[in-house]
Amino acid sequence: LLEYAKNEKLELLQVIHFESIAGRGIRVAIGSPIGPNETIDISVGQIDLENQDSETKKFLNHAHELQEKGENTLFIFINKKLVGLIGVCDPIKATALTAIEKLKQFNLHLVIATGDKTRVAQKIASQLPIDEIHAELSPLDKIKLIEDLQVKYGQVGMVGDGVNDAAALAKANIGFALSTGSDIAKESAPIVLMHGDLLKVATTFEISRFTFKIIKQNLFWAFFYNCIAIPIAAFGLLSPMIASLAMALSSFSVVTNSLRLKRLN
Repeated sequence: LLEYAKNEKLELLQVIHFESIAGRGIRVAIGSPIGPNETIDISVGQIDLENQDSETKKFLNHAHELQEKGENTLFIFINKKLVGLIGVCDPIKATALTAIEKLKQFNLHLVIATGDKTRVAQKIASQLPIDEIHAELSPLDKIKLIEDLQVKYGQVGMVGDGVNDAAALAKANIGFALSTGSDIAKESAPIVLMHGDLLKVATTFEISRFTFKIIKQNLFWAFFYNCIAIPIAAFGLLSPMIASLAMALSSFSVVTNSLRLKRLN
């Protein structure tokens, strides 16, 4: 929006007061070009920021048309009066479909949790193999959803990038924040995905599972060598030279097996 204003060479007035309403929008007071002591109150966000009246309702049909196309609508009020709306399209990331298909291979139950309108969420979900949709959620609603999913499914992971995702990212068993997202989201999640690439979520699962597999293999071979060598050594049938060689081979096999993780890079 700021880029558009700059391109149109619009004058940006000074913000005197700013208020963020979690999950709903913003309210600001800006200096008026009429006089230095005059201010203009502006609200931008969901329709229920202000009391609806007949003037408000005439915008709803157009808003519904935008939402059917998958666009979120931001309603603009100046001094309590609705003066317009903006359609904002948040396109699906290029790697989203591939990432979701890869995550499906891990038998995960995939859920969309968004503050967007239901029509917008359904439009997006229709293009992706998603199991469950929850729309028009406030930050507190997202936390409640995480808790419900934990009761129903156990371990829950969440991917988010917005201010409204921060609390839910912290509540989830594991949170993935996109590096292109808000600072508070990145602070709330233990894992930050570089370049905002959703494929990194699937890669994280691949690395985690392969790492655990390598650990189990290393433990097996370490116990295998020791279970054979210790009884032989206890009866004095194993020379120090052979024991040293067996120990070296044990360490070599563990290190070599662990280096297989590099193939995931």
